[in-house]
Amino acid sequence: TLLDMGTLQLRMGAYSEALDLSFQAQTIFDKIYEYPHENRAACLDLSGHIYISRNEPEKAALQFIDANEINRNLIAAGANHLSETEMLEKTRQSQIRGRMVSSLAHKTGLPDLSVAAFDNNLFYKGFLLDKAVQIERLLSSVPDSTKLKHAKWKGYLRQLAEEYSKAEKDSEKIKELEEKSNATEKRLT
Repeated sequence: TLLDMGTLQLRMGAYSEALDLSFQAQTIFDKIYEYPHENRAACLDLSGHIYISRNEPEKAALQFIDANEINRNLIAAGANHLSETEMLEKTRQSQIRGRMVSSLAHKTGLPDLSVAAFDNNLFYKGFLLDKAVQIERLLSSVPDSTKLKHAKWKGYLRQLAEEYSKAEKDSEKIKELEEKSNATEKRLT
């Protein structure tokens, strides 16, 4: 894709070519999607990294701030229809961008970046608190059998996390836990 080619050009030090490819990709994504999309955020990220490499932190800051805004909006919009796994992936990607903003704010001292980093922290803390309250509210109104299924599913996820973190992974056990987790999640929905 144009984005991949732009990333390659960035790694090779061809910053002008990388920036052109990033802008071309962004133009195409803007034509395809009627609203800010995660691909547009990826283009903005690439442009930000290019500007950092070119030692233009002010321009990089604008790119990262816009990408962060898109990500926050996508997370808030997706909270009602994405699965927990999808939401975890979206928030993980967004946190990486947030750390980039915080790091750049610390390095450059740019006030706009400091404000964006603070806004990101408030957003995530508020978002997580809101979702925790919603989950508690939902769980209090469901039958005990559903609560047990939810607890079982969470248990599978914890066991999976433990298996993933082991140096020697038991692929059979991981496969079994993934199947059980997916089946339980489907029964919950």
